[in-house]
Amino acid sequence: MDFVGAGAVLSLPGVKSVRRKKQFSSTAIVATALSGCLLAMVPAPVLAGPSGDGMTATAVELAQSADLGRTYYFDIPAEKLASALVKYSQISGIDVVVDGTLPASHVIAAVKGEMTATGALDLMLAGSELSWQPLDGKTVSIVAARTDPSSSNVTTAPITIISRASDNIGHEGNPDWVYETPGSVSVISQESMRKTPGRDASDIFNSITGVDVAGNRQQPGLSVNVRGQQDQGRVNMNIDGARQNFSQSGHGVVNRMYVDTALLADVTVEKSDMSGVGGAGTSGGIVTMRTLNTDDILDADENVGGKVNLSRGTNAYSFAGDAAIAARISPKLDVAAAFSRKLVGEYKGGKNNPGLYIDNSDDLVEANGQNQQYTGQRQSSGLLKANLALSEDQELNLGYVGFTTKFGKATGEDAQYNDFDEATSHTVTAKHSWNPDTDLIDLKTGLWWTQTENKQFRPARYSSSGSVTTDAFNTKYKIDTYGFDAANKSSFYLDELMKQDSIFSLDYGVETFQDKTKTRSETLGLGGNGEGFELEGSTPSGQRDVQGAFLDGTFDWGDLVQFKGGIRYDRFQLDGDSYWCEQYNAANKCEDGGRPSTLTFPDIRFPLL
Repeated sequence: MDFVGAGAVLSLPGVKSVRRKKQFSSTAIVATALSGCLLAMVPAPVLAGPSGDGMTATAVELAQSADLGRTYYFDIPAEKLASALVKYSQISGIDVVVDGTLPASHVIAAVKGEMTATGALDLMLAGSELSWQPLDGKTVSIVAARTDPSSSNVTTAPITIISRASDNIGHEGNPDWVYETPGSVSVISQESMRKTPGRDASDIFNSITGVDVAGNRQQPGLSVNVRGQQDQGRVNMNIDGARQNFSQSGHGVVNRMYVDTALLADVTVEKSDMSGVGGAGTSGGIVTMRTLNTDDILDADENVGGKVNLSRGTNAYSFAGDAAIAARISPKLDVAAAFSRKLVGEYKGGKNNPGLYIDNSDDLVEANGQNQQYTGQRQSSGLLKANLALSEDQELNLGYVGFTTKFGKATGEDAQYNDFDEATSHTVTAKHSWNPDTDLIDLKTGLWWTQTENKQFRPARYSSSGSVTTDAFNTKYKIDTYGFDAANKSSFYLDELMKQDSIFSLDYGVETFQDKTKTRSETLGLGGNGEGFELEGSTPSGQRDVQGAFLDGTFDWGDLVQFKGGIRYDRFQLDGDSYWCEQYNAANKCEDGGRPSTLTFPDIRFPLL
């Protein structure tokens, strides 16, 4: 017996599937799922025809009761019946039991709008030679409409259960589609992140194989390493599809993204398939941080609600709190908002290990049981979302995510090389989906902008005699990234041609984004060494343009074998200004004040097969 929950298939041990047809009299074998694992045998009133036609008085009463008689807002695209029933169950909260095998080739017409649960079922089963019958106020059974008029018997086949049970059934909340994907992909659910809250965002990746976060506890920005690759765009780190390309060159990690885990709905790490949207210029992987939306805050039967989380801990975990609210204003409009605040101080290191700790300059620091310097931070974040149903087959999703944090960093045996930072990021997204009643169009487009800025103050450095050796600096690193992407999927069902349940699909699209960086640095004029242009030169102002196009074909034969192939083409262009000196004087100052050196790399392109 197979259990299907939110698109997942779970084989239950110890339960044998019936592979031959059997006859049953006034009852049919039915199973319902509680928490995704408990099975029960319940009687089923017999249905002799479509809904409302041939029902017993008891069945009619059940169909008009409880959740079956309620009105819901459905948004189910044209797709295979099995997956459509899963979405129906998720929206309505009604368990669906299948007495027989669902026709693999039946594609439902799109079901969208306000209607009763029974009305939606009628539309989904139209033309399928299937019918439904109520088992109770929250459960229906799908059966073959063909029955013997002279008998009350119903012919059944192997039983499949489709339930509203949660699809977070795998490790770290991985939904079952992860295990059905022919590639390396991991998902971290919100529930998993809530169970093990960390001091910063890097902690959520601790349990994912092949993934690491470079850096240390002093820096709240993330630099995700996937299978040994990181920085320079090798890993696409994005929030709701908007790339976070902030770079600040220096000693160590270059790329950083800033995000608050309290605002995340889930995190998907794609380590192998980078052929679609998000793959331009990427070689290591795609890390997508999906933030909260209405469906993550409200249950399917709720119109208004919210959630509040407050926590406090030991070892300088001073406070962490977040609140999220959402409202379904009408069947066509819903909104969501969230806010988070976190305060953590300098934590104390452990006392049971030898008293030598290594900082990010590989210097040995005596820190056994002492406060770890510059590990405190203050951060605030928030989001606002709106989802608008433009028509029965079109939807517009708008979102904003903001983040700000203050922190300090230091290296050296006595932390003499330090700086103080205030990082801020803004992400704005607009997504449009169009899925009409045709297998040829499932179009998704996205337009986004993100800005990250780090204001850094680096104090002056002094000699043992107290004189200034290196001047103090105020430096601002800023990047604006603008992006657009469009992708469509066309599916062709080849059941009659291949004599087997077969689907050939094409995924194709384009994407483009532009980075505009601006760095400005100035000294405080304290008389020490150093010039502002030297810091600007390591992270120069400039512009990068990237465009990409892709085409992928996938052939599924009988749910047994999948073949996939495609082609991708990316184009890059980079323009920037840096500085160099021909001669330094005894004070290590650039005598000519530095001269600009423009670097241009136009039309660098390569195809990916």
